[in-house]
Formats: sequence, C-alpha cells, structure tokens
Amino acid sequence: MRWIKLNQVGNMYDYLQQQQQLVPNTNFVPSNLNTSFMTMPYPKSFADVFASTRPDTSNFLQSGLNDGRTNTLPPPTPGLAWTDKLNAGVGAFNSALSAINSYKANKLGRQQLAFAKDSFNRNFEAQKGITNSQLADRQSIRYKVNPADNMPVADYMAQYGVK
Repeated sequence: MRWIKLNQVGNMYDYLQQQQQLVPNTNFVPSNLNTSFMTMPYPKSFADVFASTRPDTSNFLQSGLNDGRTNTLPPPTPGLAWTDKLNAGVGAFNSALSAINSYKANKLGRQQLAFAKDSFNRNFEAQKGITNSQLADRQSIRYKVNPADNMPVADYMAQYGVK
C-alpha cells in the first residue's frame, strides 16, 4: 500500500479525484447487467428504489408452486421440532462436560499449588541447613584463630543464623 502525505495533495478528496482520472473509461457494460433501473426517473426516496427493484411477491402463496394448492406451506407443528430438541440436548450435554472439566481443572490447580508449596518449603529447609552449616564453619575458624575478638559459634548462630 502506498502512503501519501496529504499536505502534498491538499486533501483526500483531491487525491481521490486524481486517482479517478488515471482509470480509463471504457464504457463497458456486461451483457448480464440489468440496466432497466437506469432508464427510470430519479427516485424520490429509498422506498421508491426498494419498491422498483423488489420482485412481485403479492401472489406468492396463492400461485400454487407445485400442485396448484393455494397454500404450499406445511401446517405449523406444536412445540419444538426434533432438531431443536436435539440441539438443546447436545447443548446441555456440552454444558455438563464443561462443568466437569472445570471441576477437574480446578482440582488439578489446587494439587499443583499444594505440590509447589511443599517443594518450596523442602528446598528452603535444605538451603537453610546448608547456609547455617557454612556460617557455623566460618565462625568456628574465626573463633579458633582469635577467640578474643570473635564471639562463640552458638552466640553467632543465634544472632546471624537463618531461622
């Protein structure tokens, strides 16, 4: 698609007028085109146009489409048709399946959340043990090297250890 700058052309109307001048006029009319509406005087309203292009259906039911009867439509049946009943049954079945699937999805989501919580808690406990072990080892080395400037391991872990 070619983008134009309107400030070069002026406005969109001028641009479209220029584009229409580029299309050659061949005056070609297809042979199957109904041109009868072109010869009528200009219609006064939409209703006039609609009335002039609408086929005559005033005698449709009385024309006897198949065997000359005056009414070719079947008599109305009371209640729902079997297809409507079938569609309603299929719709109810689909709704029931959707409810079952929603319940199962909710249950699975709860199980996954419980598993994620349990996994996090186990990993946290394991990491806490490793971290406390490293802190205790470092403090014990510091205390052994210089006990006057460093606190005992139990006091250090009570103050700085992961709880």
